[in-house]
Amino acid sequence: MDDCTLKDLQRQVARQQQLRAMVEELRRQLQELSEAEKRLRTILEQEEGDVDRLEGATLSALFYAIAGRKEEKLDQERLEALAARVKWETARREREGVEQELARREAELQRLSGCKEAYAQGLEEKRAALKRAGGEAAAEILALEQRLAAQEARRQELEEAAAAGQEALSTAQELLRLLADAEGWSTCDLLGGGVIAGLAKHFRLDEAQAAAQQLQQQLHRFQAELADVHLKAEISVRIDGFLRFADYFFDGLLADWAVAHRIDQSQQQAQETEGQIQQLLAFLHAQLEQAAEEAKGLRESLDRVAAASLFPQ
Repeated sequence: MDDCTLKDLQRQVARQQQLRAMVEELRRQLQELSEAEKRLRTILEQEEGDVDRLEGATLSALFYAIAGRKEEKLDQERLEALAARVKWETARREREGVEQELARREAELQRLSGCKEAYAQGLEEKRAALKRAGGEAAAEILALEQRLAAQEARRQELEEAAAAGQEALSTAQELLRLLADAEGWSTCDLLGGGVIAGLAKHFRLDEAQAAAQQLQQQLHRFQAELADVHLKAEISVRIDGFLRFADYFFDGLLADWAVAHRIDQSQQQAQETEGQIQQLLAFLHAQLEQAAEEAKGLRESLDRVAAASLFPQ
């Protein structure tokens, strides 16, 4: 087996280890998200059942009709059912995203089946050949090349994790920009900005909701990449759509203030997430610098050993 094939196999083994860590993390995420989706589905069914009972000929419907509050209660129940559906659909999309990523990683892992055994066999053949040749320098070069290849694999893992983190950071910053715009329009709406201010606020909240969902998916991928470099990061951001709909149905100062308060809470959460991502990226970049220095040292050692074998004193 030639050196190029051996190096390719070593890279495959490193990738296999990386994928196993990622698959394990994605499976953990999938189980957690599936449980959350199931729980939210149960809540949705309960909320929709409440609406059906009020709309039908039930004792509770009769009670609220006599009390003159049936339509008010029905609006509230419809709102709660709508909010429950938003949460469930968000959880479903999140679960499907992780499911797709897991399937992709598992397929790649399957393609690498047997590479570890092939690498071990090739390495043994190489060592046997070096022993027969009786070259101590060659054996030392082989050991250094193995360490260098392992360091290169580590660098690649760190770069992939950093790329996933940078992608999430960009989305987090975009989310903060959208929330800041929504906050401005919300303030205008509170001060009597009229229909235009209300529509602009809702438009920005819709965009923020989409950005938050995108960020959540990117954070799942970032977590999977971090699992490979032995880092744990419980980072997430969820923008609750409930008050987005409350503002449509309850046209009044109370609902407007509630939306403004939720925007403020969402900004704080997004800022915390942005800070966590930045801290992890700083750590990854430091690790990359260290890996580059170690790789440089290994290359210099390889050059020295090779020069000594070619020009013995």
